[in-house]
Amino acid sequence: MLREAGGRRLYALSQVLRESRLALYAAIAAVYALFRVGSFTNIPDRLTDTPTYESVAHLAPWNWRFYAGERGFTIPLFFKIVQSSESRIVVQLAFSTVAWIVFAAVVARCIQTSWFRPVVFAVILALSLTTEVILWDTLLLSESMTFALLALLLAAWITLVRSPRPRWAAAVLVLSLLWVFARDTNAYVLLVVGVLVGGTRVIVAGGLVEKYDPATVQSTGYTFVLLDSVDVFDTARGSWSSAPPMAVARWLATGSMLADGRFLVCGGGNPLIAGNDAVEAYTA
Repeated sequence: MLREAGGRRLYALSQVLRESRLALYAAIAAVYALFRVGSFTNIPDRLTDTPTYESVAHLAPWNWRFYAGERGFTIPLFFKIVQSSESRIVVQLAFSTVAWIVFAAVVARCIQTSWFRPVVFAVILALSLTTEVILWDTLLLSESMTFALLALLLAAWITLVRSPRPRWAAAVLVLSLLWVFARDTNAYVLLVVGVLVGGTRVIVAGGLVEKYDPATVQSTGYTFVLLDSVDVFDTARGSWSSAPPMAVARWLATGSMLADGRFLVCGGGNPLIAGNDAVEAYTA
């Protein structure tokens, strides 16, 4: 009888503690949502790149150019589903807010020390309140959705690793697809050509970076910079080293190893103009 009574008391205490933790998480999430809404101007900002997404969004979904055109299909699909500019930025805000809360909750669950979990939850949400994240909520571009999809993708990967199940694998695949095609440089930020050399080295050649000033991005837009740099990763040592640059800066090029041990790179170019047909081979 005493053991049963003690067991019931412990169970009741655990329920109270669980409910109090849930209330704490809910309170933190509510405060975070208020901050996000408070920083939201509800005035959509159109930039120089906005029409490129809208032009793709005007295409029919069964048109192959919708998926292989000037822009990846994720943002045009979003623009097609949500028609007005005002509604788009509201959806961007809501989607971003939910995505970061989900990511923070998933990471917090990985913490073994129970009292430290709410701290981690709050810190991650605080980090997502920085200007680099909330700046994009009202901009009709890809950044807001890209950051939100990345947060969900990381949460899905963490969940899949902790609990390998088909539904989490499917979530990772779907989110990966949407994230990659949300922004051109998601798949190719710096890495354009990666070729395993001799089983121990990986060559990374060329790439594209986007430079911008957060204070003036609404009026000046982005500056695309092509890279001619070549870096070599030694998988055995786990270290990087620089190689002589390519003769021609390029993005989205093709690389292959020749039978004589040289590295061949060809094609690529600038995303805003026609590509090039330059071909070069050198010793890696």
